[in-house]
Amino acid sequence: MKLITTGGVPIPDSEPVVFLGPWCENQKKASDGSWQFDGYATPDKRADLEQQSREISESIFPDLASALNELHGRDTPNEFWSRTIKLWLEIFTDVVYQRWDCITEAISTASFTSAAQVTTRRSQLTPKTRLEIQRLINSHEWNHLIFGEILDFLQFPQEEPGVGEFVSHSNHLKSKHFNPKRGLIKRLASWLNNALARRAKYIITQTYLPRKVEIRLAIRLRTLPFKWEDVALDDVEVDNELRGRVQIKTSESRDAEQFIRKIISQHIPMLYIEHFQKVSESFTKKTLPSHPTTIFTSNLHMASEQFLMWMSHKALGGTRLVIGQHGGVHGMTKFDSQEFRHEMQIANSYLSWGWPSSTNSSVVPSFALINANNGDRRNAPSSLRSTLLFVVDSTYRYPSPNRGINGPLVQYLNNCFAVT
Repeated sequence: MKLITTGGVPIPDSEPVVFLGPWCENQKKASDGSWQFDGYATPDKRADLEQQSREISESIFPDLASALNELHGRDTPNEFWSRTIKLWLEIFTDVVYQRWDCITEAISTASFTSAAQVTTRRSQLTPKTRLEIQRLINSHEWNHLIFGEILDFLQFPQEEPGVGEFVSHSNHLKSKHFNPKRGLIKRLASWLNNALARRAKYIITQTYLPRKVEIRLAIRLRTLPFKWEDVALDDVEVDNELRGRVQIKTSESRDAEQFIRKIISQHIPMLYIEHFQKVSESFTKKTLPSHPTTIFTSNLHMASEQFLMWMSHKALGGTRLVIGQHGGVHGMTKFDSQEFRHEMQIANSYLSWGWPSSTNSSVVPSFALINANNGDRRNAPSSLRSTLLFVVDSTYRYPSPNRGINGPLVQYLNNCFAVT
């Protein structure tokens, strides 16, 4: 019996197969006798897996930080790497460990002759930044690569690679409403803002406060909201020779940690390998604030990994970081997400949506900043007070990081309907 690990794989009609999870497509085309492995962990097991993956990432992190310092000829403190690449490491370790558990349980449950294998475009599956991993972990092609690497590591028989049926990811489309004149005005306004902000003690940027409120706050602090702009990352090829110099210690054991240690150098975001020198040098060339005492943001540290790098350098010099809650399910779910724990670790002060913390003194109960200065909601028209607009979140078809939306789409939607 053959194992099918992901979608995008041709389904044989000559023999029954086992599908690893509900994310495998075209199951109705399979021969009689085919069946599907559940694939998803129960909530309690999911919590255990995440705890185990955190222990693995904590074990790997010092070696990764040391390897990156050696690669780039630096002596950067681990505190910097903890504020930057460690979040990616925790997410990557978590999702890979879930796949390790899923497939090892499957191959111990049934007797397989082999696993179906198709070619993947390996060079296109290395993320430029941490943000791209959110897209990759939901794609058939990236998952097929990871499952294939696990099976290869375990010396499990795999077929000769065939041709995959993967969808190419298109580039973002430019807005049809783009106005060059308006764009020029925005760039000029940003330049004027930053000319003042770069000399200020306080950096205020993407706070989620309403624009007028944010401007008034900045003026009271004798500055203006700072406008960040990332350095353009060139479309360079993945440098396998450079990545081969990222030496992470391994042993001969065949456990999950050794597997992750073996493959990690090929999956590190390009920002920390191929683009690291260019981005680091840009911090001294750009007209950035020199010696801010405080940086206040609610989203930019998540939206721009380059900003996170610059902010982390400033934190090493004593700059305080104030982070406002920007959404998600922070503080409201049984299991905290990696992003939430990361914010708790790096913030000197964290402005929550009203909830306190008995374990973290940096948490300051506040309100949803986007609602600042919006008045008493009880004065809203009665027609609006009796109406509930329910906006559902995106979900994942493959096992994903904990964000309160794990599991199959149908299960998530049923949970939403139960609330309403």
